[in-house]
Amino acid sequence: MQAGLGKRTLTMAVDMTHSEVSGLFEEAFPKLKRVTGGWLLYKAAGGNGRRQLSVVPPETEGYTGSGIKSASGGGKTLLYIAPLQDELDLAPLSSDAEEFSLMPKAVCKNCQTVMPLQLLALHVTQCRDVESVSEPEQEEEDECLLVEPVNTAVTSAATSHENLIQDNEVSCPICGQTFSSADIEAHASDCGQRLEEPSGTTGCDAAGPIESVDDVIQAVTLAVNTDKVFGLTVSRRNMVERGLLQWQQQKKSSPVNQLKITFLGEAGVDTGALRKEFLTRMVEGIEQRFFEKGARGSAPAYSLSDFDKGVFRTVGEIFSASLAEGGPSPNFIMDWCYHYLCLGQINSEDWTKADVADANYIDLISRIEAAAEPELYNLANDVFGCGYSGVISGGKKDEMIRAVILHASLRLVPILQHIKEGLSLFGLGNIMASHPDICRPLFVPGEEVTVDADYINSILLAEHSEEGSMRREREVSILQYFQDFLEELEQDGNKLRPLVPKDDVCELEQDGNELRPLCPKDMLQWITGQGHVPLLKHEKTNFVITVKFNHDCTAVYGEHSICYPVVAACANTITFPVAHIQNFGEFRSVLSKAYIQGQEFSCI
Repeated sequence: MQAGLGKRTLTMAVDMTHSEVSGLFEEAFPKLKRVTGGWLLYKAAGGNGRRQLSVVPPETEGYTGSGIKSASGGGKTLLYIAPLQDELDLAPLSSDAEEFSLMPKAVCKNCQTVMPLQLLALHVTQCRDVESVSEPEQEEEDECLLVEPVNTAVTSAATSHENLIQDNEVSCPICGQTFSSADIEAHASDCGQRLEEPSGTTGCDAAGPIESVDDVIQAVTLAVNTDKVFGLTVSRRNMVERGLLQWQQQKKSSPVNQLKITFLGEAGVDTGALRKEFLTRMVEGIEQRFFEKGARGSAPAYSLSDFDKGVFRTVGEIFSASLAEGGPSPNFIMDWCYHYLCLGQINSEDWTKADVADANYIDLISRIEAAAEPELYNLANDVFGCGYSGVISGGKKDEMIRAVILHASLRLVPILQHIKEGLSLFGLGNIMASHPDICRPLFVPGEEVTVDADYINSILLAEHSEEGSMRREREVSILQYFQDFLEELEQDGNKLRPLVPKDDVCELEQDGNELRPLCPKDMLQWITGQGHVPLLKHEKTNFVITVKFNHDCTAVYGEHSICYPVVAACANTITFPVAHIQNFGEFRSVLSKAYIQGQEFSCI
């Protein structure tokens, strides 16, 4: 409030344009006139005193009166204005500032200063404190004439200093205790959170007791420092390699700050969708590039080169960021690896050959099991290289296999230690150590909802025309085409390949010289920015894809031969051009071309 910000109640007409809305906001908040980097509206999507803010996506023509009315529920929901690139000045303003011109005024009886009524209560309290400090000193000087002026000045200065410290008391955001501004820094270092720059071991107990997976996600989400950003500019080509490199080379900010992604050469502004897409691609790529799949999940791939570069520590940080900022969970890790990530201990007694993920050692175990005794001698060098020091014989096969299992697993411990260090970001490592059973579904394969055609169909929310109209019938047909298209993707994603010339296909869809098959998960990520089912229960319940239908593209673009579906990932919306879809064949061609050639964020 003292900075000229705070809550305002504004009245706007439904037919107001974006420029008129901007003028109204600037009149209510004059500091917006100095914001040159653009702004967006947000609204609260949760409760219980810890509300998550979600962006209110602007329409094609920007924010309008009708759009704001819809987003605010007719004025019942509070909206927030947030600059995209600038930071607002939070310094207190003078009482005659332009921001307070419309506020009622009153006069302070102590100092005769004219103040806005909303600020007068705070001013009166401060003004009385100043008066209460000065009056006893004056009385002491009048009644005790033997007191030397020097001592009086010292006493007065000391008293003022003590009162100043009391006035500047700060409440610790972690434990809730009150400390002076001089002591809060020292306390914060022990309590788990710094005021200047939050560390990677932020205490997450402020989120409440950890009793479910939702509590874990909310705890690490609250630990993200949303006041600053951890900005990365990445290319869609070689996203995993480049993303890891950019993450490690970013020295101006810390990954504990909110992640903000910019795709090289694209116009998209990250309001959440770009961040989710980046984290989804990174987690998928990390699993394929730095992990090896075994019978019970995946274990880190043994690579001393990557270990020496600190790649696995960065992998742990990305896993933490993915859980904290809306990405997928890395639920592909072997149970014994997860046990080490939680407690830093190994339990080798329970290891079996199913816990080995390295293809070379799996093959060596199979050859030992199948070999007759004379053939075992041919495997002696490989077995001795695994630390076996016994006799090579048919009766020692179990011991030989045991040595291979131990060698294949124990050599991964230093790599797991690096991942464990990375997981300390946002205090996730501490939560895993205290609640390993609760955190297990986030890391170990189990029963989770898969993204298939049935799941996407279940979250479609179509905005239809009037019941019984010809437009409504066309819209229902297109929606059915979409459902059939998803089923076709699930059965054979390669059916899309002949529809697009190979030279025109986006680099993202290439794997060497071949195009990888598509699946419903890819379509979900294209439309929403994420290729996974939301982790939080309330987000999972409210997660929908809005399907819209454009009947008037000719009025907007004039005469033309083809239109493609338009996706707004920040609003989970896809709009189909009705005039250009007469049958399922046309629908498949238009949508597949739009997906393959429309991976970039080219419109804002």
